[in-house]
Amino acid sequence: MNDYKNSELKASIDDLLYYEEQANREQLKKIEQLLDDCVEKIAEIVGV
Repeated sequence: MNDYKNSELKASIDDLLYYEEQANREQLKKIEQLLDDCVEKIAEIVGV
C-alpha cells in the first residue's frame, strides 16, 4: 500500500513539473516576442 501511495505521489509531482515547464515555455515565448517588438521599435526610431 505504501509503495502505491509513493508511486501516486511521484506521478502527481511529475505532472506538476511538466505543467510548470509548459508554463515557463509559454512565458519565455511571450518575453521573446516582447523583446523582438522592442528591437523593431528601436530600429524604427534609430532609422536602421
